Amino acid sequence: PATVGTTGATLAQRIAAVAAVDDGLTAVDWLRSNADSLSLDPQRIGLLGGSAGAITAVHLAYLLDDYGIQATRFNFVVDLWGASLIPANDPVAAANHLETAESPLFVIHGTSDPTVPFTASELLVARAVNQLVPHEFYPVVGAGHGFGAINIFMLEASPGVTLFQRMMAW
Repeated sequence: PATVGTTGATLAQRIAAVAAVDDGLTAVDWLRSNADSLSLDPQRIGLLGGSAGAITAVHLAYLLDDYGIQATRFNFVVDLWGASLIPANDPVAAANHLETAESPLFVIHGTSDPTVPFTASELLVARAVNQLVPHEFYPVVGAGHGFGAINIFMLEASPGVTLFQRMMAW
């Protein structure tokens, strides 16, 4: 199928993203309704995803209120090589779903990602800066989608601290 816009998302991919958000809402509702039996604090839930999972996490945290869907704020969003893709024909509008006082954002993305454009993460992080949303951004120069041989358990965020360690501390 033909792609639409600069994010490269096909209609089928956009439909899948909406279905994933619905699944994510169902999962979060289940966690919150079973919090006592799981020994969880229902007000302290964060989202972490890679690729399509990151796209889902970003949409759950930043998109729903723009469409009149009430959702509780998440404690954090970890976006591993994903971004916002809705609307697919306007990557700036997709990033603009992130607004002041929404969930803090942690992003790791390869600069040579052929699957999810690195520029989509740049736009999302620029929006976080503009909206004063706490964030950290770790572009991995030359890395592709999911990094392949590059390992966040080994790659340093700063001297002596791996990306994984930084993400967990954050």
